[in-house]
Amino acid sequence: MSRKIHPSVTINRTASVSPDAWLYYSGTDICVPDDDDFREWLDAIPNHQGTGKDCQAVLHLSFDSATELEGWENLGPDPNVSVAQGLLWPSSNEAEGFAAVARFDHFDPPLKDWTAASISVHDTLSRAAMWVALDDPRYQVVALDWGSGLHLQSGESTINTNWRFFVWDNDHNGPGDRAWLYFNGYGYGYSDMIRSGLEEGNALYMSLSFHGDSLRIEMEGEKREVLFADRLLTRLRDAGATEAAGAALAFHPTEDWGQAVFDSFFLIGDRAAARSRTRRPNIRDAAMVTRVRPLPVRRQRP
Repeated sequence: MSRKIHPSVTINRTASVSPDAWLYYSGTDICVPDDDDFREWLDAIPNHQGTGKDCQAVLHLSFDSATELEGWENLGPDPNVSVAQGLLWPSSNEAEGFAAVARFDHFDPPLKDWTAASISVHDTLSRAAMWVALDDPRYQVVALDWGSGLHLQSGESTINTNWRFFVWDNDHNGPGDRAWLYFNGYGYGYSDMIRSGLEEGNALYMSLSFHGDSLRIEMEGEKREVLFADRLLTRLRDAGATEAAGAALAFHPTEDWGQAVFDSFFLIGDRAAARSRTRRPNIRDAAMVTRVRPLPVRRQRP
């Protein structure tokens, strides 16, 4: 049995390794691919001195075929998710409807210093979202939501937004009180480039990154724009809720029928250290809750 892991490399799992074989590459920048067949072959070499570096792990979807979504599940009250013409189409025929395709346990161990990004195509009724599942029992998902406007409450003011950062809290005010949260003055805004993309049906590149203790949100349409860059929320840092285990792509509710259209998606990062952690609770409830609650952002500790 052989497996192609790179256009120029084929690993034959049935090939024997000589007891005198050696492979030395310590002191270089070479990393080990995240591929089980390759690692099995590498482990069989008796004289091996490497760098101990793992290559970045990548989840990439181009939607050339529905088979890319094998092992993923559809979420929502009545989800309508299809792959056609090289595009992913999550949609809903109901007002305030919701649809998503998700795989929350793709990476084990999870990823640290990660970036999630997608290219989406919009119309005026689109409201798309990327979810990243965190390896944490309480703060289980973070989401970047963009598209049709959503009014958020900030103190006495109402703010019109067309991009937003949310956190799913599995234990907001005690057991059973689960909620999507946004944070006053943190991680939302209004972009003219998103507005023009909706009006003109342009493709938008959106990215969400956790690197070190920072959060960064960027987009690219007519030009590249940094929408947000700041320290991660204290509650996420204190809980260690920073490592990514999986993802979802979703259509979030609007006031009418609508859909989101995704051209591609990737989630890339460095493997975190393997560890034993309590299995994450079922987080499909996040797909059934549309209301979000505001919380103040307290001064970030250094």
